[in-house]
Amino acid sequence: MLSSALLAVALLGVPSATYVVDSVRTTDPARMLVLRSDRSWALEPRDSVSLPEDSRLALLFEGDFCCPLKAAVFTPFGDVAGLRHSGVDVQAKAGSPIFAAFDGSVTCSQPDHSGYGGVIRICHAGGLESVYSNVCSRRVEAGATVRAGECIAEADSLDGTGYHLHFELRHEGIAVDPARVIDFSSGALRVPFCIIDRARLPEAALTAPASAGEQREIYQAQMALVARQKQLALEEAQRLARLEAAAKKYHTVRSGDTLSRIAAKYHTSVRTLCRLNGINETTTLRIGRKLRVK
Repeated sequence: MLSSALLAVALLGVPSATYVVDSVRTTDPARMLVLRSDRSWALEPRDSVSLPEDSRLALLFEGDFCCPLKAAVFTPFGDVAGLRHSGVDVQAKAGSPIFAAFDGSVTCSQPDHSGYGGVIRICHAGGLESVYSNVCSRRVEAGATVRAGECIAEADSLDGTGYHLHFELRHEGIAVDPARVIDFSSGALRVPFCIIDRARLPEAALTAPASAGEQREIYQAQMALVARQKQLALEEAQRLARLEAAAKKYHTVRSGDTLSRIAAKYHTSVRTLCRLNGINETTTLRIGRKLRVK
């Protein structure tokens, strides 16, 4: 039984005693990728393959590839604060270039699209579609043909969520997890090519947005999480500052004081006094000056 909607496969030898369990169409009309009864795969001439009536497999992609944005993923595919996130959010900087992942045709290029911010959609072979949203400085328009690795836009910041790319992969309209296919940190494909098990697509479809406006809700939820994290970090910094302030101790310079006498009184060193106060051993101590001693 095929256990996942996305399956990594490799081309293996095919013993003659096996039989075809299922098959996958490729971009080469003369060849099919077949799954045999011993769980091996092979490319075979299309006219030599006896096809099952209802194939449950589909080739997700093949051919040239380029990572859309090589960086860390900070919002994964799936559930985000109780909302369905149909792609991944990849960290970026202002002006970070965004690249087409595969060869294809641009079907949409808009400055703002139903809460996605600037968005570009590219249709690829085999029913695959890639979506690049939260982008600006779009360099392609609908109807254009693009190659894998072609710069199509730059990363943008939507509603204060920070510069990032929201990237989706869809097969015949159903969202699948891009991080199962692409290692965004290294910029490489995780597998040579992937197969989709159609029988399990309804499970993956549960993570697709129920409405166009839901994407904006996801961004707002993400913004709230980021704001909360920043608030917690600020509160922790303030707490540490209070502890540091409470630990500080000062000495008011009196007549006859020297750095060595002050250091001895507070069981510290002249070097430490100089470091804490930004002075050196020859600095003249004025009466009334406060020196930090701890």
